[in-house]
Amino acid sequence: MMKHRNIYDDFDDKDAIILVRPKPDGLDALCKSTHYNRTELKLIYQGFKQECPTGYCSEDEFIEIFGRYFPQGDATKYAQFVFNTFKPVGNQIAGYLNFEQFIKVLSSLSRGTMKEKLSWIFNLYDIDRDGYISKNEMLLITNAIYEMIGEYTVPLNDIRNSKDHVDRFFHQIDADKDGLISYDEFEVWCNQDEDRLQGFLQFDTII
Repeated sequence: MMKHRNIYDDFDDKDAIILVRPKPDGLDALCKSTHYNRTELKLIYQGFKQECPTGYCSEDEFIEIFGRYFPQGDATKYAQFVFNTFKPVGNQIAGYLNFEQFIKVLSSLSRGTMKEKLSWIFNLYDIDRDGYISKNEMLLITNAIYEMIGEYTVPLNDIRNSKDHVDRFFHQIDADKDGLISYDEFEVWCNQDEDRLQGFLQFDTII
């Protein structure tokens, strides 16, 4: 039986930038764990390797790539928050993500179920990964979005009133008024109106 080539089979030893080499799933495994077929995975991987020849994408590289889509502002902070969502908790190489981490998140956002998309958005806002979104976390993300899209896109009045906007939305979502938004509260609020989910996703489809 012919063995499938690993998607990293063409990597040389010199490609490894750190001691721990990536241990990627094969294409068949990635087909099962994502919403892409083998041909699509190969094409996406070619683009990933073109940007990150080592097989790893550093946080700085990710920020630089992300920022190309928002030249009118500063995408640094928002890109850092997005980068954090690619890194599962525990047993990961700090500061880097590999192709498997990248493609699984991309799959969820581009072709995933409503549940997958909601989960990713919640993780984006849950910066400290404690299972809840605080008002301060929502404000940090909101301000990062305003910095990213720039004052020429968003009226200065809106930027200056970001705290008021966060207070209003936070109050709507925090159903039990305990000062924290749980995943269940977030899911219920988004499912009441599909436009709410699309509003959260509008800056994230570029990845």
